[in-house]
Amino acid sequence: MEVLDARVEEVLGNTTAGATKYVYLRALTRFIKWLYETSDEDRRQSLFAISFCDIETINADTIAEWFARSPVVSPLDLSTLTTQECMRYLTSMEQRGVTGKSTFGIVRSAIVYLYNTTGNSRPSGFDAQMKRFFKGLHHTVTQVAQERNARLREGKKPFSFSMYRSVAKTMLNSTKKQHIFGHSFLIICWNLMCRAKSAESIRHAHLSWCEDSITITFAHMKNDQDGSRPRDPRHVYANPTILEICPVLALGIYFSVFGFDGDGKLFPGGNQ
Repeated sequence: MEVLDARVEEVLGNTTAGATKYVYLRALTRFIKWLYETSDEDRRQSLFAISFCDIETINADTIAEWFARSPVVSPLDLSTLTTQECMRYLTSMEQRGVTGKSTFGIVRSAIVYLYNTTGNSRPSGFDAQMKRFFKGLHHTVTQVAQERNARLREGKKPFSFSMYRSVAKTMLNSTKKQHIFGHSFLIICWNLMCRAKSAESIRHAHLSWCEDSITITFAHMKNDQDGSRPRDPRHVYANPTILEICPVLALGIYFSVFGFDGDGKLFPGGNQ
């Protein structure tokens, strides 16, 4: 029974990807630090767990150490945390100059994650209040950015096709093994229109030939965390006119240099 119970806990903890957990816990560390620093002594006594308050020095490092425990334990008595306090923190971020919608969204998701992973219920009306607040918050930060002549683009800049060709050609002409690896990895990511994490997960068994194309099937994608969507293969075609971005040539050179990984991974390693 103990083995099964341990497996149950492992399965329950696998609802959120490891990289996402890391982002959430970093956001929660900043949120907890702000709550502690801005709360008076009476509020601290009612809001924070006794064992947390017993920590000699409470700062970002000690809060991060607290969250490093497994399973995650909340330093807050979540039954006393109010939606108003969450909205105050988000407002303080806006006043510090944060304008990225995704940054605010991460904080909200991190707070929801803390409730869910510790088995606590969110305050009554939390979701509705947050939805209304975020609508106003997005309008506010957009207006402020417009008035300040701030950069309105959010997120990463696009990687142009000309830049793609230039990088691919430079790596193709190199004799360094890391450039040969990087060239194939880049070409596969571009042709599959996938994240590096997805390309990293490809195994030899996921590749096959179909007529004039290489087919690659993903078992797991960021937008399909539970694997419930149809497993339609993606087709990758040769490009004989622009050799530096030809996937078939790239994989041919790659396999001639690196061979086949015994573990079955197309791109072995964990730091792509």
